Amino acid sequence: MESLRSYLERFTKEKMSISNCDTTTAVEAYRQGLFFKTGLYEELTMYPCYSFDDAQVKTLAYIRLEEDGNFNN
Repeated sequence: MESLRSYLERFTKEKMSISNCDTTTAVEAYRQGLFFKTGLYEELTMYPCYSFDDAQVKTLAYIRLEEDGNFNN
């Protein structure tokens, strides 16, 4: 299973390669690419982001949780 950090880095790289990438489309595509029923997927579904920067901030919080969990296991 791909880590959130890896997914965020891969998605951001692809997003940057698209000229004039629409923010709404990018945020929705990002959400759709997440595993269904994960905490971040549910967060972005219940509380939509209106910029990709906002989605990144929420993702970074979940990355900290994910990496902390891996460290503690």
